[in-house]
Amino acid sequence: MIIPSGEGASGSGFAVSFKTLTKTEGSAQITHSRGKARFMYEWTLTVDFEAVSSEKFKGSVVVSDVINDQLDDVELEITWTGKKPSHSEGKVVTSLLKTLIISKMKVFEEEYRKIDS
Repeated sequence: MIIPSGEGASGSGFAVSFKTLTKTEGSAQITHSRGKARFMYEWTLTVDFEAVSSEKFKGSVVVSDVINDQLDDVELEITWTGKKPSHSEGKVVTSLLKTLIISKMKVFEEEYRKIDS
């Protein structure tokens, strides 16, 4: 999966961008049943990110339970590097990170489905 550095999401006064995909664990497979291809994957990802508003916050997010048909249920575990945002700012950043991760996974899934075409 490719997560280009600097691509991000913005909202509620924040701009969030991925910096580095530091770890990927899991599996992906294409199976065929009754003449139809099924595209399955399950991953855990660790990504360094930056969140900028009037201040800059940096951290790392572990994204677990990334499953092809359950993208809305991804779980995030954020570790901040340096100064932490307030609780309400942290909620905004978490929401933006989840939106960004889901959008990147949808792009991956489109590309993944082209493999068997």
